[in-house]
Amino acid sequence: MRRPPNRQRKQLLAQAEQILMDEMPIVPIYHNTETWVQKENVKGVLIDGLGFIDWKWATVE
Repeated sequence: MRRPPNRQRKQLLAQAEQILMDEMPIVPIYHNTETWVQKENVKGVLIDGLGFIDWKWATVE
């Protein structure tokens, strides 16, 4: 099975998301959250969408 071109794939995913939001066939019963604090003198800490912390560019002033 061939993969559709990127533009078509995005369009199909958007349609699928719209159906999911309109029909609501599933409902999450648990949502993971994480809480963290950061001192004001620590700069450049990056946190991605999955919650992974990247210290690569972090500095302490």
